[in-house]
Amino acid sequence: MSDQSNIIILDIGSTNIRCGYYGDVPTVEVATVVGVKKIKNCKTQEMKKRLYIGNEAKKKKKNVERIHTVKNGLIQNYKYFTHILKYIFNKKMKINTAGYSIIVSLTPNYNPKQQLKILSLLFDSFEFDGVYFWNNCLLSLFTTGKTTGIVVDGGYQDTFIVPIVDGMPIKRATRQISIGGYHVTNRLIELLKENGNVFNIKTEYDTVNKIKENTAECSLNSGNENIISSPKTFHISENRSVTMAHSEYQKCTELIFDPSSHNLLSASLQSEILTAIKLTDKKHHESLLQSIIVTGGNSIFSNFSERLTNEIQNEISNNEDIDNSLQVRVIDANDKLISSWFGGSIVSTLPGYQHWIKKEDYLNASN
Repeated sequence: MSDQSNIIILDIGSTNIRCGYYGDVPTVEVATVVGVKKIKNCKTQEMKKRLYIGNEAKKKKKNVERIHTVKNGLIQNYKYFTHILKYIFNKKMKINTAGYSIIVSLTPNYNPKQQLKILSLLFDSFEFDGVYFWNNCLLSLFTTGKTTGIVVDGGYQDTFIVPIVDGMPIKRATRQISIGGYHVTNRLIELLKENGNVFNIKTEYDTVNKIKENTAECSLNSGNENIISSPKTFHISENRSVTMAHSEYQKCTELIFDPSSHNLLSASLQSEILTAIKLTDKKHHESLLQSIIVTGGNSIFSNFSERLTNEIQNEISNNEDIDNSLQVRVIDANDKLISSWFGGSIVSTLPGYQHWIKKEDYLNASN
């Protein structure tokens, strides 16, 4: 078992990486983007690259290529992802990672080959003493004090739905749908444009995304029969602002529950949750329906859990495969944006879960 004082937790998401020490809050949060600017040496005429990491890369607008190192939860560019980790460990945390062990929270769509690539990176480039991979949805479940439930993790590009029984994710029933915060932001842009607002997507997308995070909400049903909220005005740039009507910051989230009406090919969130449950043993249906844990940035909207409860209950009433007398309970995970990180902190203290991949074992297997 690793010394808990030498345990680091790394939570890899599509838009952000969170990292810190066991038992603490995340020390560092860095965007998963790297900015690359080519600079010519006047004397040698050689081209050199200057890198901007995370939020610094997002601020740079001119002559900088943005490279998004993670997509759909999966690392796409290991070269630049390594630069982000070096920035985190060397510049922000200021540690020598040799001798440390690291818990890595990953989305459920990683396969063993992809995990091996991360393992090689952490052992070969950073000399960690031990590595432990965890399903991020399972870690989020642990923050609720439960070991059985179905976790709905709404991310930036995708939503993962993972049934878990007695601490074991049921892989065959795990679902991934292409609905996330990215789609909600794009829908909000469409609605604002319909009302005469014009945006430069390259320079103002992040601003609209922030507006969504601060204002978007869900109506309690598909008829938008919600209490009407007041219009809100937001500052876009030095000389420009935009006023949003209540319909805009409610309608942008409708695609989560009715994607087909918004030209999305994905099934609705509620139908995929029921599909996942139906793929489990019938004896688990009741316990899963009563422990639907929602987490992730695309679940932080006001009324999200209430709307999802209503949609699932309506779906059950029209479904012959699930007992329609069963009640639905949707539970908000603790600290939705960082619940998997806190779950990693919890498991680092549990003796039964200390199955580290040790560096010496990795080296022996590589020879």
